[in-house]
Amino acid sequence: MIEHDKPVSIQMHIHMSADIFHQVIARWGVSGWNHWQSSIAGWMPDHWSGDACPPPFCAFFSFDNMTVTGRNLTGIDLSHASCRRATFNNCSLTGARFFECQNACFLGCNLTHASFRYAVISGTKLEDCELEGATFFKAVYDKRNPPVGLPGNLMQFCEPFEDDPPDDGSGGVTEYPIFIQASLVGLHS
Repeated sequence: MIEHDKPVSIQMHIHMSADIFHQVIARWGVSGWNHWQSSIAGWMPDHWSGDACPPPFCAFFSFDNMTVTGRNLTGIDLSHASCRRATFNNCSLTGARFFECQNACFLGCNLTHASFRYAVISGTKLEDCELEGATFFKAVYDKRNPPVGLPGNLMQFCEPFEDDPPDDGSGGVTEYPIFIQASLVGLHS
């Protein structure tokens, strides 16, 4: 019998290929994505305090390594998605929300009023971006891999870390990944 001194929480990371992302956006658009994501928001808490009991189940999306260029994704909510090493070059991302985008590339993007609040932005490339009104409040980055192209007036709101990122509110959760492979058979409206 395993004894735990902390409550158990199951976190499911849903890995979606770029093809599925493009199909969802093509069929329902950004508003359809945001509506669907908000309908399951109870499974996707942004964070919880270190002394609070973690939710019993939560889901996150993974768009790691995805490439999306020249698209209008104004207002897209990717605040429950990992976009590590994703490429969004020359996209309109006005008012978009991001959470995890280490080493992502936003070259030439319109990020006006985009939110990177509490986001992980280590190595994120932000050259030639429109950043008016963008929020980087308490965004974090590895000192050895800072974001590239982020102006000083926005960098001042970010927090560097060394080695491990600061506690995300999980209270030091130990992870034991279990991989479940599944597919979406069809997309129906």
